[in-house]
Amino acid sequence: TYSARLPDKYTGWTDNLANVISVDWSGFFLPEQCLGYGLRLLAIALSPVALIALLMGTGIALRLRRWRAAPPPRPTESSGSGPGADTGLVEATMSMFEASTTSVMSAVSAIAEAINTDESTVSASHARPWHAEAALGLLDLTPAGLVLIFCFVPSISASIFRSWSCQAYTISPPGEELEQVSYMRQDASVECGTDEHDSITRLATGFVVIWPVGSLVLYSALLLACYKPLQAKSPNALTKATAFLHREYKRNWYWWEAADLARKLFLTGFVLLVAEEEDSFVRLVVAVLVCSCYAVVIALVQPYKRFEDNILAVATSLVLLLLFLGASWTTIFLNIELRFPGDEPGQSASAVLGFRSENGLVNWMLVLTAAALLIFLVGTIIAIRRLAKVPTIRLVSTKQPPELALVDGLTWHLFLSHIWSTGQDAVAVIKNELKLLIPGIKIFLDVDDLKDIGSLEDYVDRTQVMLFFLSKGYFRSKNCLREIRTSLEKSKPLVLVQEADPAKGGGTLQELRAQCPEVLQPEIFDSGWAQTTWHRIDEYQRVSLKIISEALLLCSPHYLNLTSLPLFIPGEVQGQPISFSKSVVLWASPFDEGADELASELATNFSGLTVSTAEEAGDATHMLLYLNADTWSDERLAEQVTQARQDRLPIVMAHEN
Repeated sequence: TYSARLPDKYTGWTDNLANVISVDWSGFFLPEQCLGYGLRLLAIALSPVALIALLMGTGIALRLRRWRAAPPPRPTESSGSGPGADTGLVEATMSMFEASTTSVMSAVSAIAEAINTDESTVSASHARPWHAEAALGLLDLTPAGLVLIFCFVPSISASIFRSWSCQAYTISPPGEELEQVSYMRQDASVECGTDEHDSITRLATGFVVIWPVGSLVLYSALLLACYKPLQAKSPNALTKATAFLHREYKRNWYWWEAADLARKLFLTGFVLLVAEEEDSFVRLVVAVLVCSCYAVVIALVQPYKRFEDNILAVATSLVLLLLFLGASWTTIFLNIELRFPGDEPGQSASAVLGFRSENGLVNWMLVLTAAALLIFLVGTIIAIRRLAKVPTIRLVSTKQPPELALVDGLTWHLFLSHIWSTGQDAVAVIKNELKLLIPGIKIFLDVDDLKDIGSLEDYVDRTQVMLFFLSKGYFRSKNCLREIRTSLEKSKPLVLVQEADPAKGGGTLQELRAQCPEVLQPEIFDSGWAQTTWHRIDEYQRVSLKIISEALLLCSPHYLNLTSLPLFIPGEVQGQPISFSKSVVLWASPFDEGADELASELATNFSGLTVSTAEEAGDATHMLLYLNADTWSDERLAEQVTQARQDRLPIVMAHEN
């Protein structure tokens, strides 16, 4: 394509690799010398089409097989003409035409409905016509088809465009007028410009429409069809089937895969249209410009969701840029040597480029490429390590931040409902901490967002999830009751956060429930909403914030079908291995009901801890005192605690909340 080639010592392994991954399967049946390039091109371009068509047909057949095996839907009563009806020929013809038109329209409507529906939300008994099932069967194996197209397109497109690649040979004797003849690089038996070569290029033109142009149109059309559901964050059958094209990109850059495919096709084929064969160096210049611009654009817009993917994209673009620069230097080197031969090999080129041999130039290019990769690798590792320590909410499954979504028409992800006298300081902390843990979250807090107290119901209506901060006086506030009743009327998901500190208006859940109007209690406390307790200790607060975050995310469009969403925060205590530096014996008195159960749970979770349940302390290093309403019902426990204090045995107390 670029009429540039590195020395054989550097390209031997790359040629072998290219032969392995090539789609030219004609060589399995006959040697390449026995087949003209036209027949080889047919095999290269059509065999993957047949494979993909077979794959799609298999998906349709499997769907239709399940459709036929399913019980038929109940027949519906239809009214028809009575036994004595007499319809004329014209009326019968019109009726048949209307029926056929209605049938076609209903089929198209059923297919569109099936594609635009999230199949996971449709019950198994939902009946569809056969054409809708066939469309879904096509979508079932669309992901595999897109992967095959992704793998085949660059190689096949390069083979197609090589139909125009010719090598010129000088046939005139030295000293006479220059006369050259050109032959195809892929088939030296075909002279360029002849009728035989013209037939090959006409065939290649048709395949250009099928593969390079066709694949680009296919990618663009599928992504365009996914625009509305992706922007609305309402997945359907089509967006799930085409996830290969857009799932790794940010929502605003969901179409980037089509742009990247266009770049690949240009560099591997369409660049041949830039200049004639004798001006092929211009192609290298254009390729260098394309790679440079692409690397800069990638670095600026960062279209990928994952930071490391953006770094990898920039790195590969720069490596490709360096390879094109290296090919340009070797082309210049060889042309200088060809046109201005010196007394010694490399003398003329050395005077211009500073390299006495082509191998030396290539070696420096490889060193430069390796250095660039090393710098990017080190920088990426450092950046990833820094990002991993940033205290933001991450998914346990992917170690990546969750995708925060907001239903169309809503303004806030979370509404903090509280009473000022006992909850204002706590909800302010909750808002600030959540904004750090989930960047981009939108939270309604009255002191920041309330413009009109008369529009309180409207604020609630424009919120995705309601958080009720339960503290003394909350259920006696008129405005809080307005927020509560509106939330229940609008069927808003709830998160209940209970204040723990009595000095801050806290109390037990039973006490706080008793303050709630009885008619509201079942919907608030008995409906299975997420509940947590708010403490003033940082690590406990993080646990509560994770519970709030999980409940919030499970109500977002992206995670609606899930029942749980495990989260973690980098650096949290729960994610660190904790053990005792020296052996610890924890004494749980048999007269302290509940202490032995708690001690066993501690021993299970922490290595280096053993439990003693003897009646005396013995060799125990600590005593566990489990406090509840019945703790001091046995006088023997009081005696043991007194003795432990006299023996200066450390006492660890735990109380029921």
